[in-house]
Order: sequence, then structure tokens, then C-alpha cells
Amino acid sequence: MVIQRLLREAGRDGIGDDLVIVADDGFEAQADWASLGTPETYLGFEQAQNFVDGSPDRLSLNKWALSGEWTIESRASVLIDAGGRIRFRFHGRDVHLVLRAKEASVPFRVLLEGEPPGDAHGFDVDEEGHGTLCSRGCTS
Repeated sequence: MVIQRLLREAGRDGIGDDLVIVADDGFEAQADWASLGTPETYLGFEQAQNFVDGSPDRLSLNKWALSGEWTIESRASVLIDAGGRIRFRFHGRDVHLVLRAKEASVPFRVLLEGEPPGDAHGFDVDEEGHGTLCSRGCTS
């Protein structure tokens, strides 16, 4: 209600008095905290945990590995050449990965257990797991 009042005071039209109801299903659903098995994971050396060096055939729960040419910085892992991969074995309903591109448009693909995500895909990828990371105004 405070935000609605502030918007009206700022001159915005069409601001109703109705309270917003947050959807509790689909993308908007709360995490299932009771079954969450993977903590927040960081890919920079400052806070990184559970990194596995090399390319193991199978990762244990909450372990992650990189393949390709990477530079590990204090707060990020930076891919040097195309074709790199991040492998992560997690237990949770959702995964949120923060990415940044230096190029205007960088394609990427997400796989779950080596397969396209299908109906389990998020906003940023299609059912086949394809997405595009945009840095400067590209649309996809």
C-alpha cells in the first residue's frame, strides 16, 4: 500500500487500491525448503566451495567442475574460449546462474542429467535448453 501511495504521489495514473496476490505455483512458487539439498554456490575463489579439479565422469552432490579455458577470479569464473562447460550436481527445484557477457550476444545451453530440460526449463531457455546471453541491447 505504501508503494501504491508513493506511485500516486509521484504522479502515476491508474494505481488501484487492490492488494497484490503472489502466485504460489509455477515460476513464482516458493522454494521447497524442506527438500532443498544444495546451498548457494559461488564460482570465484573468494567464496568457492566444493570445486572438483579436472573432468570427473560423475560428480558427488553439491560438487562442481569446469572444462575448457577458464580464469578463476575472486568473485567469478571467466570463460576464455567458446566451448567451456560448468558441470554442477545439485538437489533443488530451481537453479539460478548469474552470467555476464562481454560480447553483444552469447548462446548457451542448459542440460539436466545430460538431456534438454523440456517442461522444467526456465524463463531464459527454451525446452531444448537453448538461451542467449545479451550484454548490450540484443533481443532474442
